[in-house]
Amino acid sequence: MRNLKLTLSYDGTRYQGFSKPQSKEKKAKQDGIEPPITEKNAPQNTVSAKLTETLSRLAKEPVELFCGAKTDPGVHALAQTVNFHTSCPLSTSELCRSLNHYLPQDVCVHSISEVPERFHASLNARAEVYECRILNAPMMDPFLRKYTLHVMRPLDVAAMETAAEILLGKHDFLPFSFGKAKKKKSTERELTSIKITAMPNTDFPCEIRVCLTANRFLYQMPRLIVGTLIEIGLRTRAPGCIEHILAWQENPGAPCDPHGLYLKEILYDK
Repeated sequence: MRNLKLTLSYDGTRYQGFSKPQSKEKKAKQDGIEPPITEKNAPQNTVSAKLTETLSRLAKEPVELFCGAKTDPGVHALAQTVNFHTSCPLSTSELCRSLNHYLPQDVCVHSISEVPERFHASLNARAEVYECRILNAPMMDPFLRKYTLHVMRPLDVAAMETAAEILLGKHDFLPFSFGKAKKKKSTERELTSIKITAMPNTDFPCEIRVCLTANRFLYQMPRLIVGTLIEIGLRTRAPGCIEHILAWQENPGAPCDPHGLYLKEILYDK
């Protein structure tokens, strides 16, 4: 039995996430290990459903997918990682060409490779990287409206960076999640990097990118962190509010809209 690893990207606009939508409570349980996604239980408006259906037809056998990170409805992916076991005789290049021929145009498989039998896209993931793209300008560019957040007033990037420093490290990030704590399920996560970059410079207007790296994210955690940082950048909240949120003394900001958020990369040990 072969174990194949796929790297793919997708436009999440019309999908209910990578896989089957879950309630907030049920999604909180996900912070351990996800069950496999199968053709039987995956709804047809998810990326996994399209991919599973096409793979099963090409492999001429049922396929179970394991993904590196389950993106939420409307969130895009630049480099999602998936693995599955199969006895399909097609070469990796043939399978890649066939997948891109039959998959919808808003899903693209960039590469397929043979990996060791024990490789698991979720279990072996060392870190997840999300990026939020913000157009900080008085008017929205109509050609970016589906893929970039729009903030009309100037953002204080320095204040956002000050708040980001407080977020770094290991914390119980449950206050930055819509999930609920479950017994024997830790909600402690390590946020190893937050990079806030104004392109091409810090002048207004500009595009601001917020890049978050953590060992794993809780449900809605990237959206709530970015939403809170935006409120700080707008000076409606002070950077010190982060400490109060982590201590359950304040609520986080409103979650940012998903259309500006991207799963940028899933990192693995070589």
